[in-house]
Amino acid sequence: MTGRELELIDGQVYEAALLASMVWDNAIIPQVAGRIDRDHFYRPEMQVLYDAILAVSRLGLAVDLVTLRRQLAHTRQLDEIGGVEFLVEVVESVPAASSWESYLAHVCDCYGHRRLHGFLRQAGEVIAGTSELAEKYAVLRNSLDSLCRDEHTEVALAADLVQSVSFERAANYLPTGFETMDRHILGLGRGTVTVVAGRTSMGKTALGLNVASNLCRKGHPVLYLACEMSGEQLLRRVLCSEAGVPLKPVLAGALWHNPHWEEKLKAARLQVGAWPLLILVRPHLTPASMRAEVLRMRAEYGIKAVFVDYVQQMRDDKQHSSPVEALTERMQSIQALATETDIPHVVMSQLNRACEAREDREPRLSDLRGSGGIEERADVVLLLHRPAYYTGDEDPTTKIFVAKHREAATGFFEMDFWGTILQFADKPEQEGVADGD
Repeated sequence: MTGRELELIDGQVYEAALLASMVWDNAIIPQVAGRIDRDHFYRPEMQVLYDAILAVSRLGLAVDLVTLRRQLAHTRQLDEIGGVEFLVEVVESVPAASSWESYLAHVCDCYGHRRLHGFLRQAGEVIAGTSELAEKYAVLRNSLDSLCRDEHTEVALAADLVQSVSFERAANYLPTGFETMDRHILGLGRGTVTVVAGRTSMGKTALGLNVASNLCRKGHPVLYLACEMSGEQLLRRVLCSEAGVPLKPVLAGALWHNPHWEEKLKAARLQVGAWPLLILVRPHLTPASMRAEVLRMRAEYGIKAVFVDYVQQMRDDKQHSSPVEALTERMQSIQALATETDIPHVVMSQLNRACEAREDREPRLSDLRGSGGIEERADVVLLLHRPAYYTGDEDPTTKIFVAKHREAATGFFEMDFWGTILQFADKPEQEGVADGD
């Protein structure tokens, strides 16, 4: 490393000048503390002294040589930083306390250069690693995005925001396209995570695709992340659902014997082909690669909703001690991404077999695989139950339990699911949701 490079990342002179300015002019301490933290200082002794200045200030005492010496002696760090001699040397190093903003800017610049050097080192390690190329891109894209983001978020005072807060449903929720569902869960909330869970063949993927299709039909760009099915499999489902044509007979060759179905599918191809539906097949989707794709698609296409099918099929960026821990971290990442982007995320999830051991086979929150992480992080949890699946009759009624909702009542509502065409539909003249709390 050249002398110039070392100067850019070290910045010891500016760090000492800034700390001395805080001692000479205690009034600037809150302003400095609101803009940087201890990590902005390169040398450990400077970090310790910065912590001591803040600790004395929080006690309501004047910050000077006497109180700092007492504080450092109390924490047994005085000798660690070089004793009273170092303390005096730093405090007397400032040319002019009035130039503290200039010193602060230099400290921030040096911190930024250190982060940049760290990124370059990480890039070399990632490139030399054994992971797949797509995963390398995702890790580096996330690191670079984090590097470029503002290090500190401005604090918004309630007084500044209160007039702009909206209670209009249209401003806060995207309609799902199903009146029954929107009446009971309000829609897909901005920056929220909605979990759609069910046992195999309950229709969770179909419901996810139906809602995604409804959004696209209204002109909202949607990103559908598939961890299990191929893009062709998903599009076949979408096309048959849109055309109202049964999937299985079509796959078995019945299309050639039914010109009416063929015409309906032809019309559906034209309609779906014009939708802003983005399907990404990612069998090895990790939280890091998901974040990279969502940010990229938001920048390029302005996506308004994200669907993940499904969370148990995702992979992890690192090893975990248990499946529950891994699932919890995935949900934490999805929740953070939804909040960061202000985009609703709909996550499909499996249920375990516990519900099938009950007489009524109705699902509960505890049936979620690794339910601790999912239940805690989700804003809305919908559990799907089709009684006819177990009885063998043709009743399309599907009971959808609102097992959790941060802004509405829990309970259940009913919809019809026509499995042959993979289409959910509102039931006519439903009464209100059966309140749970």
